[in-house]
Amino acid sequence: MLKVAGRVIHANTRAADVPARFGGEEFTVLLPETARQEAARVADRLRQSLAEAGFAAPDGMPFSVTVSVGVTAFPQDAKTPEGLLARADAALYRAKAEGRNRVCLASPEDRLAAHALDKLASA
Repeated sequence: MLKVAGRVIHANTRAADVPARFGGEEFTVLLPETARQEAARVADRLRQSLAEAGFAAPDGMPFSVTVSVGVTAFPQDAKTPEGLLARADAALYRAKAEGRNRVCLASPEDRLAAHALDKLASA
């Protein structure tokens, strides 16, 4: 499943983008010089493409996947990589809590976590 997901993500990103596996079954995609709203559109396109991809279990039985995504943007959402990651993670968990298979932009509530990490990183 991870190989197919990686191929789908790679096929739906630009040469300047940086897709990477992040953790067990998570991926991250860095979208240089991309505005927040456009990043959310890219994330939703990836979500849809992964939902339409042909996944099969080892026994050949097909299955589908759902994708929950958290989106942040520099410097609006945080000023450090740690802060951006904290906000993206908070938005991801909100996407899961709101029913999964959706894209959530970082919200003002997520900012508290990022602000604390920004302060730690700059200390």
